[in-house]
Amino acid sequence: MKIAFMTEFITFEPLGIMSLSAFTRLHKHETQLFDIKLEKEWKNSLINFNPDVVCYSVATGSEKKWLRINKDLKKEINFLAFFGGMHTTFQPEFIKEESVDVVCRGEGEHPFVEMLNSMQEGKEIAHIKGLWVKKDGGIFKNEMAPWEQNLDVFPPPDRELVNKYRAYQKMNRRTVMTTRGCTFACTYCFNPGYNKLYEGQNIVRRRSVQHVIDELKKLKEVYKAKSLYFIDDVFVFKPNWVIEFCKIYKKEIGLPFIVQTRIELMTSELAEALADAGCSICTFAIESGNTEIRTKLLKRHMTNEKVIEGASYLRKNKIKIYAQNMIGLPTETLEDAFKTVELNRKIKPHYAAVSNFQPYPGTELGEKSKEMGLVSSLDFPESFFDSSILNQGEKKYFERLRCLFFLAMYSKSMEKFVKLL
Repeated sequence: MKIAFMTEFITFEPLGIMSLSAFTRLHKHETQLFDIKLEKEWKNSLINFNPDVVCYSVATGSEKKWLRINKDLKKEINFLAFFGGMHTTFQPEFIKEESVDVVCRGEGEHPFVEMLNSMQEGKEIAHIKGLWVKKDGGIFKNEMAPWEQNLDVFPPPDRELVNKYRAYQKMNRRTVMTTRGCTFACTYCFNPGYNKLYEGQNIVRRRSVQHVIDELKKLKEVYKAKSLYFIDDVFVFKPNWVIEFCKIYKKEIGLPFIVQTRIELMTSELAEALADAGCSICTFAIESGNTEIRTKLLKRHMTNEKVIEGASYLRKNKIKIYAQNMIGLPTETLEDAFKTVELNRKIKPHYAAVSNFQPYPGTELGEKSKEMGLVSSLDFPESFFDSSILNQGEKKYFERLRCLFFLAMYSKSMEKFVKLL
């Protein structure tokens, strides 16, 4: 079977699509990537490729764009339109949209390959777990497929898929994921809802150290990576794994790297191990400097003291700090938002990212926002850095503060100036 993956270039590699492609190729199917930003003649190239299946990974906010593209392609060639990603996982009724044939809920490797094999053998696909399938005017709504517990069965992401484009070839920093899943219950995140779909199964799964090291060796030797970015939700999950990994990484890889984590889990020992192995930047979410908002509304159960302590371990070991924050939350006031500014000032991050809260479907806080009457439209922007759809009295001030946040964080006197602005 011939599979076309659709994407639009951003600043890092599309690991989800690349992982799906690697597993698909392992089962002897042909895959190609078509990037609507990097390739002017992508449509002609795709038509010439003549795929059996065209795949779209859809995040909430981008679905309308991909629907338009899919409808346009359907006028030119015949194919099965397959949509996956977080949007279809939480909004599977998306399959009712014109020109959508199949949507995937949850992790897609096993359902996708089962579908391709069945199509190739002329078998029925309507009852494959993990998929909703449109057929004969009806919709087959199948139960979730169990997710894979042993991640070592999956090959590394298909780097060749994206390396057809110069923009990816030139990337000095490559992205890597060692885990899947997150046990935390942040109300603005998809993970708690995602975990409910897989209730009763082991949530966080991690690749073996050697499986990861083998991938990194190839990234260094074949793809000439100069640095690495581990995009796991919580890289320091299972400290013993981290300690073992850091020792081998230092000896066999030795490239500078970035990790994401929960700052309250950071210890002196972990910070030392990460720094010794070459960790240059650690990114973590504060979200709100108001303790009540952070613990009760967002369910991020960590104190300001823990945030400051964890950040101090990073600074002591000369690991740069990238802090993530969110403003414009339900019930939040501008005064609360400036508490977030203050907490950032105390930990002195080298960079502070600030996003506008978006009440995404499938999240606890998204549903609560609707119940509070703060959501009148589900027309989400493509990025959570864009204007929020939340109807909030101080919305315009939050949006201005987002642009001036770093200036306010710089000093108390600058904060007064920003408040005036």
